Amino acid sequence: MLRFAKSVKISLFQFLSATFFLQNISPVLFLILTYSCKKTDLRTYTDHATVTSNLYTKLPKGLICLTYDDGPGPGTIELAKYLYEQNICATFFVVGNSDAGGGYINYPYLDSLVYYGQRIGTHTYNHKDLRTLPCEEVRHQLKMNQSFISPVIKNNLCYFTPPWFGWSKQVAECVVSDPSLTGIRGPIGMDFDTHDYLFRNNANPEQCVQSFLNNPSNRDKFNNNIGGIIKMHDFNSYTMRDFALQETKIIVEYLKSKNYVFVAPTLEFSPRIENLNQYKDFSDDKHWSSDISYYGTIRLSDVNGDNMADLIGRDTDGIHVALSYGLGFGAFRLWSSEFSDALGWKSGNYSSTLQFDDVNGDEMSDLIIQSNDGIRVALSDGNGFEHSKVWTSQFHDFINTGLDKNDSYFKNIRIADVNGDQKADIVARKQDGVYTALSTGYSFKSKVLWTKEFSDTIQNGWKISRHHKDIQLADVNGDNIADIVGKSPNGIMVALSTGTGFQNATLWKSDFSDIQDKDKMSNYKTVRLGDVNGDNRADLLLRARDGIHVLLSNGHEFVNDVIWYRPDVAEQKNWSKPCYNFSFQCSDINGDKRTDFVVRSSRGIAGVVAP
Repeated sequence: MLRFAKSVKISLFQFLSATFFLQNISPVLFLILTYSCKKTDLRTYTDHATVTSNLYTKLPKGLICLTYDDGPGPGTIELAKYLYEQNICATFFVVGNSDAGGGYINYPYLDSLVYYGQRIGTHTYNHKDLRTLPCEEVRHQLKMNQSFISPVIKNNLCYFTPPWFGWSKQVAECVVSDPSLTGIRGPIGMDFDTHDYLFRNNANPEQCVQSFLNNPSNRDKFNNNIGGIIKMHDFNSYTMRDFALQETKIIVEYLKSKNYVFVAPTLEFSPRIENLNQYKDFSDDKHWSSDISYYGTIRLSDVNGDNMADLIGRDTDGIHVALSYGLGFGAFRLWSSEFSDALGWKSGNYSSTLQFDDVNGDEMSDLIIQSNDGIRVALSDGNGFEHSKVWTSQFHDFINTGLDKNDSYFKNIRIADVNGDQKADIVARKQDGVYTALSTGYSFKSKVLWTKEFSDTIQNGWKISRHHKDIQLADVNGDNIADIVGKSPNGIMVALSTGTGFQNATLWKSDFSDIQDKDKMSNYKTVRLGDVNGDNRADLLLRARDGIHVLLSNGHEFVNDVIWYRPDVAEQKNWSKPCYNFSFQCSDINGDKRTDFVVRSSRGIAGVVAP
C-alpha cells in the first residue's frame, strides 16, 4: 500500500547557509559533504559512464530509460506515484532553483522522489549553460546541487546531465580536475526527445506524444526494439499541472506493448564500498575463513521489517545479525544462541541449510533450518529470534535415511512464497521431482508434488552437482509468486508457478550452458536472482571470471548479458576461494526496491548497490 512521503523542507536560512558554506568550503569538509561522489574512497570503472567530453547514451536493444529534467515541479509527486505503481524507476535530473521557477527550493520533493523508488541526478543548481561559465562557477553549480542531493539518495551513483546538453571538452576537463567531482556519472545524453517543451502552452499532452511516436525515425526504432534514453520534463512552466504525468502514461503503455524493460541510464552497479560492516566483523582475523559452517552461512534478509536487508551469519556461539542502515551495517549482535557449535549445529547437514524468509506474514524474515527431527523455524520479533519449533517433520528423512550422502536433496530445500499469500513455503527437490509444503503461518502443510521436472531421471539430470546447486526460487514474471529457476545442460530453465503447481520448464537463456565453460565450482555456486532495476521481476546475476553478469527479466526470458561489475585483479583472485565466493549474497540493502550485492573479503564485508 502506498503511503504519502514527507518532503525535504528547506528554509531560507538553510539555503543562505548552504550557499555561503559552499562558497567558502574547505577541502576536508567538502569531501564529507559529497561522500557519494568521491572517487578516492569509491572504486570506479572506466568502461562505464564517466566524465568525458562526450554525452553518454548507450543502452542495448529492448532496454529503455525514462528521464525528467528541470524539476521538481507542481506535478512531480503525482508522476512519481504513477511510476511507482507501474514498477518503473525513472531518473529525475533536478535543479535547485531555476529562473523559470522549478526546483526543490520551490517544490521540496527530493525525499518523496526517493520514497517512490525514483533516482535523482543533478542538472546544475540554477539550470545554467555550463559552456558559458568560468570553471569555478561550473564546479559551484554542481557542488551546490549535489550538497542537497547527496544526503537524500540511497546509493553512490551520482548521475548528471547538463542543461541544453551544454557540454564540451573544456567543461569536462574543469570537472574532472576537481577530485570531489570525479565520481560523477555522465554527462547522460538522450536518444529520444519528446519535445514536450514545445507543447507547454497548449496543454495537450496527447498531441505531444502522438507527434513523438509518429516521428518516422522514432517509430522505426521502437518497432525494432532499439534501446535508449527518453528525455522529458517534469517542470517546464506547463499550463497543465499534470502534463508530464499524462504524457508519461501514454508513452509507458506504448513501451510496455513493445515489451521494453525499464532501466537506469547506465547498466552498472555502484563503485565498490569497502568495510560495510563494523571493524573486522566477518574478517579472516575473526576466523570467518576457517570453516564453511561460518562463511557458508552469511545471508542477506530483512529481519526487522524496515525494507532493508540485514547481514546475518552463524558464529561459534549462535546466529548474529548486523542491521542495515542503508549503505552499511551496524554492530554484529547475537540474535540467537540456540544454533551454536556447542549445541551441535556446526555440522554441514544443518548449518549449510540455514535460510531466512518471512513464513508467518509479518514482513520480518524468520530463521529456517533443517534438523534431525525436521524443519525448524525461529520467528523474528525484530530484535531477536524466538526459540525454534519444528514446523514439519516431513523432511527429516533427508538426513535420517542417509540421503545426506548426496547433497542433491538435503541442500536443495528452498524457502519462498510460491502461492502469493505473503508467507514463505518449503520447496524441496527429491528423486521424482519438486515438492511443496505450504506455510499456514504456524506450520507447514503436507508436502505435495508440484512438478516431475527437475528429477533425477531426466537425461543429464538435476542430480548433477553443477545443475541442482543452481536451483533458485524467485518471482521472475512479476505476479508476486516465486518461480523455479535452474541451470540445465542447455542453459537457464524457468518453471513458472501457478500458485498450485509449476508449469513445464522453458528455456529462458541458452547462455551459461555446460558447453560454454561457465560451470566451474566457483561460478555455478554463485548464480543468484534479484530485481536490480525495480520492475518487480527478478533478474539473473552470475559471477563469472570477468565480473558480475546481469541478465534482465522481461517476464518471458532473460535478456542482454551485460557485465555490471568488474573486479580488480586482487579481488578476482580471491573470488576463486570458497571462503569468499560462498558469501556472494544479493538483496536490497538500502531500501530502494532494487537488488544490491555483498561479498566477504579478508577484511570483512564489501558491497555495491544497484543504480
